[in-house]
Amino acid sequence: MFRLFKRDPPKEPAHAQLAPAETYSDNRLVSVIRSTLEASPAIVGCFFLVAYENADVICGVFSRVAKEEGSYPATVEGFVRFLADEHAKRKSASTEDAINRRRYFYLYSSTLLKVAHGRAKQHPELWDQIADIWIALMKSARHLRNTLDTTGLWTSSETEFFANVKTEQDGERYCLMVAPPEIRYHKKLADWLDG
Repeated sequence: MFRLFKRDPPKEPAHAQLAPAETYSDNRLVSVIRSTLEASPAIVGCFFLVAYENADVICGVFSRVAKEEGSYPATVEGFVRFLADEHAKRKSASTEDAINRRRYFYLYSSTLLKVAHGRAKQHPELWDQIADIWIALMKSARHLRNTLDTTGLWTSSETEFFANVKTEQDGERYCLMVAPPEIRYHKKLADWLDG
């Protein structure tokens, strides 16, 4: 009888169960990344960019440990699997788990983009879809300085990459600089910049 008055706990967002990169087809991989950024506030793209800039360093450490321990393949795909597993472990409502869950999610998503870049080198037609992701990131990059000045998700050493980003234009320039060359010179991005 009392069950009628109890509310079910809210369901986790759709990205709560993160999958290994190798389970995604090329199109699905790009779609998953794009859906993270589309219709999201600019802060999502800003956090994504911070994670993107830090992913290579963290993946390097991960690869060394993975080679020693053998628990994951010492590859970018192995790193994605590790991030998905670590994200899944953070289930409590504690502030620490909530922060780490978000950090792992952004690292996971940005590393998926690196996987997509690798696949696009094998299948160049993917660059056209990946350009849409970078356009979304360019839009968010305008808000980098304000976001980094007002949030505490990332440490100062993790945001050091963005020390010279002071204006919206600096944010756009920085984003363009870290994009792969296939994106920097892509027609879609050129059209967006001219628009």
